[in-house]
Amino acid sequence: MRKEAIKLSIDKEVLDIARQEMPNISRFTEECMRKYLGIGITLTPLYKQQELLETIGKCHLELHLMNELEHIEEMKREMELEKINYAWRSVFTHYRDTGRINEELLQHAMKVLDIDRKDLIDIIELTYTYFRRDRIDTTDWQKVYEKYGN
Repeated sequence: MRKEAIKLSIDKEVLDIARQEMPNISRFTEECMRKYLGIGITLTPLYKQQELLETIGKCHLELHLMNELEHIEEMKREMELEKINYAWRSVFTHYRDTGRINEELLQHAMKVLDIDRKDLIDIIELTYTYFRRDRIDTTDWQKVYEKYGN
């Protein structure tokens, strides 16, 4: 390996401190250049490592944002499900407690549950008649509809 002498300008204060810490500044400089360029034992050049770290950082951020978006979507689904269950519970609980169907609650439930009046009334009455025997969770519209809606 052939060495070539170069002229290098370094701040005097930095050079004085470097001479105390490193006996061979030329070798240190050469090793730093080797590592930066990926020559020798380093598998990936230092400048490439920086690019990789930046890419990893961006990917990490994207993954975090995707997870946050998925979390937001899951919360929206849960809120929609709660809205549906609340509409059902309101109309059914009133019927269970009073034996009468509240027209306002029925209209709201028909709209939220997307079901016609006759079918919803039938489900309410069937649920009331059989929920103790069937031990069904009457707070969950999907379970009630699967049991009594078909």
